[in-house]
Amino acid sequence: MGSRKSKQVTAFILAAALSVVLVVAAPAGAVEAAYQDGTYVAVSDATQHGYLMAIVTIKDGKIVQVRLTEMNGFGDPKPATYPWEQYHEAMKVLPERFVEANSWDVDIVAQATGTSESARTAVRRALEKASGATTGKYFDGTFFGRSPADDHGYGTALVTIENDRIVAVTLNEVLPDGTWKDFETYPWEPTVKGKSQLEEAIVAQQSVEVDLITGSTSSSKKWLTAVANALKSAEK
Repeated sequence: MGSRKSKQVTAFILAAALSVVLVVAAPAGAVEAAYQDGTYVAVSDATQHGYLMAIVTIKDGKIVQVRLTEMNGFGDPKPATYPWEQYHEAMKVLPERFVEANSWDVDIVAQATGTSESARTAVRRALEKASGATTGKYFDGTFFGRSPADDHGYGTALVTIENDRIVAVTLNEVLPDGTWKDFETYPWEPTVKGKSQLEEAIVAQQSVEVDLITGSTSSSKKWLTAVANALKSAEK
């Protein structure tokens, strides 16, 4: 009788252990097949030198196409004449690696580390969107936005987000000749002073719904549009 009870207890313990293993192991397989079919767009973090955009297409739960575009600091695509051979190599081979691996986690291209890491980040964010399991409104990071151009140029914004909150805003302007406006020598004081005030107000209000700069309405509207576009790029 004692032997029989011992066997029953042993069988119960083994069954319980097996159930624990199955519960722990299940999520690994679930993550692998989590992508929903569709086309997803995401960007890397931005700096004053630019950022990278990825367009990722999912079919039957797998990555079937990745298109990469790297932008310069003005928000324009880098041209085919960009003078760095490794950059062009990275833009050619990285999409193939993402598709083959069915993942963002691929080897970088030697001597194109910045482009490679930006591509990995953009594809990772696109795949997070494809998983349908994102939480919160925004990705953490720094994101670029710009306004439409007029005869006086256009506004740009770098917006840093942490835990769904705007923590920093940097505003700038591009002149019609394609150069940055120099605010240290720019003679219109309302715009020069108003720039930092607007940056602080957006962070304080956590919104683009802030007062325009008195005496610099045009620049204010461009900057607020640029910030709104940066926030759009940050959305999950």
